[in-house]
This record gives sequence, C-alpha cells and structure tokens, in this order.
Amino acid sequence: MIIKRNLQWISSVCLMFTLLSISACASSTAGNQQRPQQQHVKTSQSSKTTNTAATTDQSSSTAASANTNGEPKPQVFNDRFEKYNRFMFKFNNEFDKLVAKPIATFYTKVMPRPLQHGAANMFDNVDMTVVIFNDLLQAKFAQAASDTWRFGINSTIGLGGFFDPATHLDLPQHTENFNLTLAYWGWKNSSYFILPFLGPSTIRGTVAVPVNWLTSVYSYLPFNYLYTYGIVAFRLVIVRAQLLEYQQFLNQLMLDPYVFYRNAYLQRQAYLIGQNERRQTISDNNKAVSTGLGSVIIR
Repeated sequence: MIIKRNLQWISSVCLMFTLLSISACASSTAGNQQRPQQQHVKTSQSSKTTNTAATTDQSSSTAASANTNGEPKPQVFNDRFEKYNRFMFKFNNEFDKLVAKPIATFYTKVMPRPLQHGAANMFDNVDMTVVIFNDLLQAKFAQAASDTWRFGINSTIGLGGFFDPATHLDLPQHTENFNLTLAYWGWKNSSYFILPFLGPSTIRGTVAVPVNWLTSVYSYLPFNYLYTYGIVAFRLVIVRAQLLEYQQFLNQLMLDPYVFYRNAYLQRQAYLIGQNERRQTISDNNKAVSTGLGSVIIR
C-alpha cells in the first residue's frame, strides 16, 4: 500500500509541474486585458446621468464582484493553510534541488531533442485514458468521441504515441481530469493546499488524486511495483526537463517564489475551469459531431 501511494504522488506531480509552466502565460494574458476593462468601466460610469442611478449601482455591484486585479471570483486566492503551505513549499523546493532538477539536467544532456519530444508525446498519449474517463463524467460525449479517436490513432499509426498524427487530422488534445470534473459539477472554489512531492494543489485537487490514479494506465501495468515506479519516475523526469529552459526566466520574475507559484497555479486552474465551461457551451450550440464513441467527426 505504501508503494502504491508513492506511485500516486509521483504520477500526479507531472501534471502539477505542467500546470505551473503554462500558468505564467495565463497570468500575463490576464494582466494585459486588465487595463482596457477598467477604462471601459470608468467611461461608462462617467456617462451616466442622475436618471440612471439604478444602472450605475448595478455596474458598481458588478465591479465589486471582482478582486483588485480585475480578475473574476474563481481567481480569488484562497490560502487558509498558508503557514503549512509555506513549510511544504520549502520542503518540495529542497527535494527539487537535490533530486529532480539534477536528474532532469542530465537527461537533457544525454537524450537527443527528437527523442525527448517523442517520449513526452508517448506519456501524453497514455494520459488520454484519464481524459476520456472525465469527458464521460462531464457528459461531453462528442469530446469523448474525439479523444477516443485521438488515442486510437496515435497509439497505432503514431507508434504508441511517439508521433502525433491525430493533431494533423483535426483531433486536438484536451485537458481533463477528476479535479476539473469536480469543478465542472459545482466545486469551483477550493483552498490552496501543497502536497508533499506533488507540489501545488487544492483540497479539491487532493480529493481527485486517487481517482486520477485509478483511471490511469499506470495502476494496471502488468509489472511489479518496481518497474511501474521506474516508468512513473521517468515521466516525472521528462516533465521536469521541459521546465529547465524556463527556470532562469521564472527566477528573475519571482520576488516571493511562494506567492508567485500559488497565484500562477490558482490562475491556471481558474482558466481551465472557464475554458471547460466555454467548450461545453460551444459543443451544445454545434451538433456537427455525433455523440457516439465510435462515430467520426463530421465537418
């Protein structure tokens, strides 16, 4: 049981590191859109007359629903466990410096870039089982059909996912997991919570960890635990290696590393939740695809 829990931690840390690397881009995009929105609110309020006081009050109420950075409510930083989180953040940082980063650095030096890219593709393809499972839990049958075709094509024509022909066939990769499923069905706001070795998460994400593990391929590999442990550890090395090129850039941005990673992670989660809802709205308005898992996308 102890070994299996360790496998759960290690398999999930890959997702966490990936979220952190992309979240900085989401944070930057939100900042660029902030000023035009604030100027629009000021202009509309200044044009109001005394006969439209009710409309002005309504606009003020809408503005009050956002935080001081102009972000929507789902991006409010809920960090009630900050004292514990800062301690665990330091612990994970030491683990990264002593173990994860040196191994990832060695990997990038000895492994040719094309093989690095192909290996990353293979693990992304393996993770499609989690994506498809959560597509179905969210009743996104058209997306589940698309993801199932993507998994099948990349697993066969793409040689186990080493290549990615599905993307060229207009079968894009989607991001889904049980964490997002819980948010999709209503649990959107959750306290920030850092897990040992896993890194940034929330209470919602912590609840999702065992479900993500049980729906992944890793928990059903026909090997003993040592081989499975090695495969999952290799996945961790690949993801950490992909972050090395951003390390120096991130270090220059961070005045307080804990606050930077916390804000980046929570903003990324808010972005994924919003994207999930928008994608479902588009799917509801566009019935050009069949809802059967064995059907083909109709353009």
